[in-house]
Amino acid sequence: MMVRTPALCVVALLLVAASGALAGRCPTGSNCEKCNSKGQCIKCFDGYGKTPKGTCIACKVPGPLGDFCANCDGNTKYCRACYNWEGEGTGVYAKNGRCERCPDPNCEECHNGSGKCRTCFRGMAISKKTGKCTNCADKNCITCDSSLKTCSLCYTGSAPNAAGICVPCITSNCDSCSSPTKCEDCKVGYVLVGGKCEKCKVAGCDTCKPGKTNVCQLCEGAVNPVNGKCPKA
Repeated sequence: MMVRTPALCVVALLLVAASGALAGRCPTGSNCEKCNSKGQCIKCFDGYGKTPKGTCIACKVPGPLGDFCANCDGNTKYCRACYNWEGEGTGVYAKNGRCERCPDPNCEECHNGSGKCRTCFRGMAISKKTGKCTNCADKNCITCDSSLKTCSLCYTGSAPNAAGICVPCITSNCDSCSSPTKCEDCKVGYVLVGGKCEKCKVAGCDTCKPGKTNVCQLCEGAVNPVNGKCPKA
């Protein structure tokens, strides 16, 4: 019976780790995002399509919005999905192999094929009455519900109260709050201490260390502090 020494076990573990790291590594310049253990492409990067031979070729979808194509697998001239990032939609969707603007001009992201709106641009929501993107009733609101009256996210300096109305942060020198009475971040030159925004006591400091008014974390001009102090210009 063979007995493994600790040294042999360590070597074996290193070899397993190395083989695992190599599995899925794609060849340089292949434009492939994910490969199998043999180096064969499984998924191409956005903007590229995988050919029957397993290589990745840039999408060449015709039309003025052809560059928005993110997936053209099997046919580089036929788009299956257009670029749309969560929280930062492009208002473009795939229809019949082409990239087109969402039917609703105020729609940030819509479903491929149907064009049905999923999310609207900031300050708007899909109205339950019209089914279209409509301004929230509160101009300080970023995100509201289909009634357009209840806000869940407000612009900097305010937060929704229990009724869903944007109310200014109560804490003095507060830059953003999760509720009118709860500050999350203070204005430049101030730091949150015990729920209040206290002025940094370090000269030339933009941001103090959380809970510390005498220890700087970032100096004016994005200069790093030295031992919690800002070096003189």
